[in-house]
Amino acid sequence: MVNKPNLFIPGAAKSGTSSLHNYLNLHPDIFMSKVKEPHYFSHESKYKHPEGKREYYSLFKEAENFKYKGESSTGYMVFSESLQRIKSDIINPKFIFILRNPIDRVYSHYWWLRGMGYEAKDFKEAFLYDKDQIPTPESKEGMGYKKYYYWGLYGKHLKRYYDIFSSSDIFIITTRSLKSDPLSTLNRCFNFLDVKKLDSLSDIETNKTILLNNPKLYQKIKGILLPGNLLNNYLGGIHKKVLSKRTRNYIFDKLNIILDKFTKINSKEKKYPPLSKEDRKWVANFYYEDIKLLKQITGRQFSEWEDFNHIK
Repeated sequence: MVNKPNLFIPGAAKSGTSSLHNYLNLHPDIFMSKVKEPHYFSHESKYKHPEGKREYYSLFKEAENFKYKGESSTGYMVFSESLQRIKSDIINPKFIFILRNPIDRVYSHYWWLRGMGYEAKDFKEAFLYDKDQIPTPESKEGMGYKKYYYWGLYGKHLKRYYDIFSSSDIFIITTRSLKSDPLSTLNRCFNFLDVKKLDSLSDIETNKTILLNNPKLYQKIKGILLPGNLLNNYLGGIHKKVLSKRTRNYIFDKLNIILDKFTKINSKEKKYPPLSKEDRKWVANFYYEDIKLLKQITGRQFSEWEDFNHIK
């Protein structure tokens, strides 16, 4: 029997999806995949390949007794092919979106990539550089997460969900509410999912933006260690007949731990600089029309996003 997921957190990227994923996993009726972002439905190379299908559904092989089986691939929010594939393959899927003020989201997105050595341009230059380009699942640039502006078009992306799925299967929370009152916010999610509320939560903080002392060295090590790169090609090619897939995966897991430790050792204990008021207004101008659409399709005002309170 194949256990299929029925709960998805499609985004928004750099808005707290990792924290939400881990918080949901605390509930006794919810199983969230250990691989947070498998990107199965957004990547044709995975979706149409028998091995990709087998690997994806194996993520939920231990979830048979859970009411909800979930994953959190943020690409599902922006890659439109994902929606039709989910609708075709999954019965009664539920979606929880966590949205952050798009100005703060895009600035965090920029510093996330810059902090790891994927971005060298100044913020405004980087924002404008590919503003009119649409990201694709096959893109490798910036780990597939460039096109800063496009990832924050919440109205555009959510409209597709409301057009294809019932509004009763879509729930929206905000980054600020999850951070300021996680228990109340999570219990609203549990109410949406029709599972019991919790009396308490463990503190969770994940996927923080870091600034590396030596991002070039980080890139070189990552290029050697991570799947899809040099070592993976070596193990998957020359040693494919010698090492089992389980052994190769075990090696990659250990090497990823090494990379994670290196990242922590090599990171600076400081935050990226704040965005000026002038630059906030500059960014806001690009999102006014999309926020207007978001408010129309959701019926919510998102009043905590003060930059957009004048938009009705």
